[in-house]
Amino acid sequence: MTQELPPPLKRYFSSKATEDIDAMVSQFSERAVVRDENQTHTGLAAIRAWMEETMRKYHDTAEVSDVSVDGEKVRVAALVSGNFPGSPVTLHFNFTLDDGDRIGHLAFEMLTPESAKGKPPGREIVIDVEPGRERAAFDIMPR
Repeated sequence: MTQELPPPLKRYFSSKATEDIDAMVSQFSERAVVRDENQTHTGLAAIRAWMEETMRKYHDTAEVSDVSVDGEKVRVAALVSGNFPGSPVTLHFNFTLDDGDRIGHLAFEMLTPESAKGKPPGREIVIDVEPGRERAAFDIMPR
């Protein structure tokens, strides 16, 4: 079921569309954590560096297609296109909000035709998640 994006996520995705890193970073809490490509980025300085690096490498865009809100946890499906093998892919942005007004945690999941080969239909390949959940690597780095 598609629900409305909470305000900090509306601002995050609209800022991502214009590559406004300052506006994107401002949506995160000071102690926020981002998990992406088997790396953890903690705090605003590390998150800014991650954003700058991924924008430089991938020049990616994200078109939101589905939103699911469960309290402070928000799962956003988006079609992500950019400079990486297999583009475009559906990427799931798994957010946890801090008091509803800032992003406290962000991790990603994706399913692509290549990663789904040999897997049961509908199974997601998890590239990085919160501690304690299953992890499986999927490499989208340029070769």
